Amino acid sequence: ATLLLLPPHWQESLIDVVSPWHLGVQRERNMMVAMRDGVHLRTEVLLPTGSDGPWPTILIRSPYRGYSLERRKFFVDHGYAVVFQHVRGRYGSEGQFSPYRFAGADGSDTLDWIVAQPWANDMVGTFGCSYLGESQMILAAEQHPAHRALVAEGAGGGIGSAGARYNYFGVYENGVLNLASLLGWAVSEGATGTDRTRAPDDLAQRMQRNLNTLPIRDIASRVVGYPTVYEPFIDHALTDPWWRKQGFVSNADQFATPGLHFTSWFDQTAADTLALAELMRRNATNDAAQHQSVVVGPGTHCSHQQARGATLQVGELTVTDADADFLHTSLAWFDHWLKQDAVPLPPALRTHVLIEDDWHTPDQWPLPDSQQWFLHADGVLRASPPSSSARWRYDYDPHNPVPTRGGAFCCTGNPNDQPGVFDQADLAQREDVLSFTTEALNQPVRLLGAAEVSLTVQSSAPDTDFTAKLVDITPDGRHLSLQDSVIRLRYRDGVEAPSLVVPGARIRIRIPLRPIGWLFKPGHRIGLHISSSNAPRLARNLNTGAHEYRDDDIAVATNIITTSQTEPLTLTLPILP
Repeated sequence: ATLLLLPPHWQESLIDVVSPWHLGVQRERNMMVAMRDGVHLRTEVLLPTGSDGPWPTILIRSPYRGYSLERRKFFVDHGYAVVFQHVRGRYGSEGQFSPYRFAGADGSDTLDWIVAQPWANDMVGTFGCSYLGESQMILAAEQHPAHRALVAEGAGGGIGSAGARYNYFGVYENGVLNLASLLGWAVSEGATGTDRTRAPDDLAQRMQRNLNTLPIRDIASRVVGYPTVYEPFIDHALTDPWWRKQGFVSNADQFATPGLHFTSWFDQTAADTLALAELMRRNATNDAAQHQSVVVGPGTHCSHQQARGATLQVGELTVTDADADFLHTSLAWFDHWLKQDAVPLPPALRTHVLIEDDWHTPDQWPLPDSQQWFLHADGVLRASPPSSSARWRYDYDPHNPVPTRGGAFCCTGNPNDQPGVFDQADLAQREDVLSFTTEALNQPVRLLGAAEVSLTVQSSAPDTDFTAKLVDITPDGRHLSLQDSVIRLRYRDGVEAPSLVVPGARIRIRIPLRPIGWLFKPGHRIGLHISSSNAPRLARNLNTGAHEYRDDDIAVATNIITTSQTEPLTLTLPILP
């Protein structure tokens, strides 16, 4: 009762001090660990009680205020020392914050410090989700001899330029800015000043007021008054060598650390996690090539937190077998690599299939089997090619974009903007959304992987976007969103070769969607929505051909798609038999 009379931040501090004693762990707080350039990083150590060690260690490095004491205690209770460190420029650590520029060097220096401690041996694993996972990938490229294992969740944003993905920090998709994600993180956690700047109390309201303003490049400065990562992340072309200097992974990096990679279908970097694991296999300098395991669950970013069998709400969809026993699977991974326990290793890939609510361990990725659907002149997707031609047109007005609903959505500050599966039936009625569908299915179709749409397009603009959204149309008329993606015409030949188009020219494009595991039941229909916007998840194309994010002029584009015998619109689905 006395505790409740204290201000909230005092309550938090008091609990923070007494909880380790109450929970039965040894704790050393506010240690300042020196980096090679003289900067000191605030570090905390939790140790098991009852012996003096040495123990294997789990390292967690974070830009955030804290990390679950219960989670850390879980590992301490199983015989590990746990080191939690605030990255430079954050919460008492010296230096200036830059998301990943120092992740490799500072992480490596911290490993040196750990193995020199009397309570530690030379076995260190790293752990954490999102930023805490992405920084592990960058540290793994240092190939430090003490870095014996990593467990990273939702960490695909570390991929950088590797595999020509150019998805730095998870905020670019086929070259297009994930506006809501970058803005939300930058203004709340991405301050780059030498002192940690506290976000304003009305941050969510400020974001809502400014999210759709132009130019896009200036939105963060309108929301907050301090410098953030937002502007430099937008100012540099995706092929600029500047990104490599920020620490992101590239094709040239090599690795020697066994990795257990968790992600979820509605994490915006799920595909990048799979690509990163493959890169670490391909560029391994030791037997870590055979030990990169990926678990893809049904949820959203960093949702691998529940007990096995617990239900999980993924938008409007309830999943009843949701989790892969995250903590105990992670513990077994560390026990194997840090303690040399005879613990069975997980398969190379384990994935969840939604609606079926079951887990699978495919031997290959991508899957070798696929199913192709062709668009016919009557707007129906069929297994046979069309015998005649047809065209559809709509006007895309950046002042009135198709609103984002669900999917891999994050960080607008509006609690109604949630990721996951949501009904899109009303959006299908918009004049700027083309909706196509198969006939009702006679047999179940089990999709596992990234669907792809190939189509021929025309536009009155020198640059515009084409979006594709895969939906499950239920017998009662709902259009349940699975995944979506975008192609910006200037990047139709890849991020490395941007070029505007001749207005009216016929162009063949491919739109690879995000991967998903999904069971279409008999009686349902496979649906496809084609449009040119998905805001505010994706930054709007203004249709002028000018700079994507510095311009504030807007043009309405008349966009056309066609299907024919020689150039049909096709939807390709990877199929798990």
